[in-house]
Amino acid sequence: MVKKQLSCVLKITDGFTARVLKRTEVLILADGEPIRYEYKSGGYFVLTDLPEGAHCLKVQSHGFQQEELEIDIDHSTVKRAEQAVIYLALSPSPQYPSAFGMPSVSGRAKGLRHLYVQKQGAELKIAEDSAAAGSREIRLFCRGTKPPLPSFALIGDRLCETCEIVTLMTADGDAYTTENPLRYDHLRSEHVAPLVKLRCDEDGTFYLLLTPDLTQCRENGMIPLIFLAERDGKICSALSMAMPEGKTELGELDFI
Repeated sequence: MVKKQLSCVLKITDGFTARVLKRTEVLILADGEPIRYEYKSGGYFVLTDLPEGAHCLKVQSHGFQQEELEIDIDHSTVKRAEQAVIYLALSPSPQYPSAFGMPSVSGRAKGLRHLYVQKQGAELKIAEDSAAAGSREIRLFCRGTKPPLPSFALIGDRLCETCEIVTLMTADGDAYTTENPLRYDHLRSEHVAPLVKLRCDEDGTFYLLLTPDLTQCRENGMIPLIFLAERDGKICSALSMAMPEGKTELGELDFI
């Protein structure tokens, strides 16, 4: 019996619909070479027998932007599959099946590999007296549809020094777990804004489909967009306006 050594597990979803991707939809390269993987229901791609040490993984799927990530394999620290799961929500590309006829935005965010866009209309708030720094559990009040999991969110006012971007991983009622411990203390009723995560090319170019949760608000017929990024541990933001139809080219984003 051949025993395989677990390296890591990728859960890959459509960043537009949250649909899990199928085995036949994905090509995974490790250090530039296509690799074999096992597929488990629920969108789990299981990678085995990668040598210990640093590796560059590239995930490709038609209709999506390529995702690239660096991993460091240490077989001694991975005992169970759930310890090795990496969540990837692939960003749609202009070739995405639903892109035809939908409004879209493109631009550049110099020096960034990822950025986020704040969704409109959703209402999430801290539902406890305080959420302490260092904790990985947070209670949220949600008015309307709960966010799909895993998902990204901004806790706090984007102009406040204690705001932070978190990944919400699981939920048990109103109790959510975060991928990493909170950096700051947060108080009851503090606003939590769901986000869309975008991937930037090497030159900072990004592409965004304007879904209904991004287009609910209008100002003089235009759609306001709030872009967020993390630099040196702090959140910076850029404000832009997009047309409700066709393609909008924003050029270089001006973050503050």
